[in-house]
Amino acid sequence: MRHFRNEEPWKSAYWSRVTQRRLSRRVLLKVGAFGTAGLAGAAYLGCGDGEEKKGVTPTAGKTVAPEGTPKPGGSVTVLMGAPFSTMDSAFHSTNADKYCIYNVYEPLTAPDTDEEMKQYSVPFLAEKWEQVDDKTINFQLRRNAKFHDGTDVDSAAVKAYYDMVLKPETASPRLADMVSLDHVESPDASTVTMFLKRVDGGFLGAIGRWAGAMRSPTAVAKWGNDYQNHPVGAGAFMFKRQEPGVLYEFERNPDYWQGPSYLDGYKCRVIPDKAVAAAALKAGEIDYAAGGDLDTADLGAFQKDADFDVVIAGAGNLGTIWVNKKREPGNNIHLRKAISYAIDRDEFVQKYGGLAFITPGPLPKYSLYETPDEPDPEYSPEKAKEELKAAGYQDGLTINLVAVNDPILQADTELLAAQLGKVGISVKTEFVPATQAGLTLNKGEYDFAYGAWPVESAGDIDYAMTQLYHSKGFFNNGTTSDPEIDTLVDSVQPLGPNERADVYRHVMKIVVENAYMVYVVGMPQINVIRKNVRGYIPMNKPHGFGLEKQFRGIWLA
Repeated sequence: MRHFRNEEPWKSAYWSRVTQRRLSRRVLLKVGAFGTAGLAGAAYLGCGDGEEKKGVTPTAGKTVAPEGTPKPGGSVTVLMGAPFSTMDSAFHSTNADKYCIYNVYEPLTAPDTDEEMKQYSVPFLAEKWEQVDDKTINFQLRRNAKFHDGTDVDSAAVKAYYDMVLKPETASPRLADMVSLDHVESPDASTVTMFLKRVDGGFLGAIGRWAGAMRSPTAVAKWGNDYQNHPVGAGAFMFKRQEPGVLYEFERNPDYWQGPSYLDGYKCRVIPDKAVAAAALKAGEIDYAAGGDLDTADLGAFQKDADFDVVIAGAGNLGTIWVNKKREPGNNIHLRKAISYAIDRDEFVQKYGGLAFITPGPLPKYSLYETPDEPDPEYSPEKAKEELKAAGYQDGLTINLVAVNDPILQADTELLAAQLGKVGISVKTEFVPATQAGLTLNKGEYDFAYGAWPVESAGDIDYAMTQLYHSKGFFNNGTTSDPEIDTLVDSVQPLGPNERADVYRHVMKIVVENAYMVYVVGMPQINVIRKNVRGYIPMNKPHGFGLEKQFRGIWLA
């Protein structure tokens, strides 16, 4: 039996409803990936002084302004381009929601990375665990962890959370993270036993991010359907108040099990207008902004501003053309290859001032599973026309493309349409709200769709491989149905995250060779941070798997 014990968890650990009505489980899942959470990442590009034709080289991760001794006190205001869809950890589905989820709630385990960027899980709300057998895990909970309402983080609370998520009728997006979990038992107050349906080497990582963000059962019972406006977790910050859609305020949890955070609290200010948002940041009204909430034209200016750090780290999102291969014309491999050959990805890199990068496929460069030896996709209008002829469309054709009605995505699809038009492929684009996009994908009522997939960690790669490319994946609906891919993806279940890389690289080769999806451009995570905000740790940093929207280690100079 393997035993895992605490290893300085908070210094090293990583850590709805789309509308007011509940959608089906699949719709919620798809909105979370193809909708706001995924597509907002298309703005993570920026417009700087990049001269490199092939795009930016993100850092492996750095801590902003690490010098000095951390001191308590003060508050930061963070920018949100959209309000929370919910503050309930079991239902969150958008990028904006993470500003609450990553700070109010905490999971049992947390991923970390070593000097070689290999991942492993460390204890969090569970101080240790024991692998009883391949499909049974006993967790021992911390005795000093409490929810913000003073109730204990005990096994009954953990079981209540997982029991709720595992019920299909709950329609929780988190169910997709727990496909290998069968049930949970609580033999005593401090012991949680999880029983898996199958051997799954990625399970500890899957529950160590947003999927396992524990809620207070007492608060859930008290507030009922309005719990999403009264979140109670065990994290470093507590919800204080809100002006719905305008401002959300959080305060330090004085009884946090790892000791109080440095900040007294933080505020989330909603400014949808990117020009107004940039002005507020410049004026000192905002201290922290994710690149996706700013206009790409403003990011270069902040890079030159001595009052700010602009951190470009790792692979944030991968811009992708999703293809419905269940029907014409997406079921034609020659057409899919023609589309790929017709895309001038250098032009996309230059469009974003050099702050994007070309990447070969579903394992992007600068991610934990990058494939540095894999060649970039080839741009060849001549080959595109040859493939188009082989597809039976020598006289050209019109394809239908769905995208979320975001200005940045509109610019992207306009460029795509212009490039494809040069080889005889006309593009008819339908821009829809994120919720409608999720419904459209769920029903398979599309030919092509432009979106992005977050790749902030190895956990996202696991998620993508099982949910996007496996024939039974939640986000696939059988549009990719390749027995070899299914066999390969199934084979990694017993493997740990670091052993999965070679298998996934094989999967990527199959996906790229068959153009099951068409990959356009890679997008780093970009954050603009005022100089006096210190201790920020981006993702993909050795010994500190940080989150771009997590604030427990931040302090003010």
